[in-house]
Amino acid sequence: MKKLIFMLVLAPWFFQAQNNVALFHTTNSGEAKFDKEHPEFTVAPFELLEGMIVVQAQVNGETGSFILDTGSPAMVVDNERNPKENGVAMGVGGQMRIGKTELRDFSFGNIHKKDLEGYVLDISQLEQACGRDLMGLIGYDVLKQYELQFDYSKKIILIYPASEAGRYHASKPVKTIPFALSEHVPVITVRVGGRKAYFGIDSGAAVNLLDTDYLGKLGDSVLSNVNEEWLVGLDNTRQLVVGANVGDCKIKGNCFPSMRYLFTDMSKMEDQLGSRLDGLLGFPFFKGQNIAINYKKRKIYLW
Repeated sequence: MKKLIFMLVLAPWFFQAQNNVALFHTTNSGEAKFDKEHPEFTVAPFELLEGMIVVQAQVNGETGSFILDTGSPAMVVDNERNPKENGVAMGVGGQMRIGKTELRDFSFGNIHKKDLEGYVLDISQLEQACGRDLMGLIGYDVLKQYELQFDYSKKIILIYPASEAGRYHASKPVKTIPFALSEHVPVITVRVGGRKAYFGIDSGAAVNLLDTDYLGKLGDSVLSNVNEEWLVGLDNTRQLVVGANVGDCKIKGNCFPSMRYLFTDMSKMEDQLGSRLDGLLGFPFFKGQNIAINYKKRKIYLW
């Protein structure tokens, strides 16, 4: 079985001394809609549950709820549907049991796959966090040939072939951010407190992460509202970590507002990815944006 790395982390919604992560629950469920003039273009509504993007998709003729997770390497289904777990994957908190399966057919909007290789994982922790039965996760292997534009104000995802994406943009992006692909994870360069850092982009992560080394590197002028919080991983491990608001964050010279980060040891994830990774940008980064990820062009667009 190939090396599997899952970046998804949950918000500290329980066991928490003080929760300063912005979370909200909105309802916008429904089927994806196609543009009759451009059938390759899809508008898919989503729900935002505890910072995670939940969409409706279909596996083997059964429709259900899936987390759209750019930090997942591949398609994942709940182990209740296929209980075989004979391998190991790496999460932020450590290792977890995982199995392999083949999905006869999969559909999400204009994305259709036959005989898709998938993985089996216990996602009960995600179901508990969402308060929803979940069929699985939609990851990189499914999304890599497309551009996905997340409009958080309308709670919709626009999906189109990556090579044709530009002609669907209603207006020119305000910012274009190039990224490198480390395994399946988009990695961008960020300056935090004047220091160069590398951040993974993960639509499935409910919180931002930053390596613990930065607690000693960033001064009081950058860090504020520092306290202890619980970090919960996909592998169901809970770690009491330091949380703080971090300011002075710049991407391609553009200043971004102060965001909440949890500080954890990123070295295990670096070892698995084989490249430097100082942090992870999740829901707090995505939530205020109209943002698109184009894997083929390796660019992120902001409006």
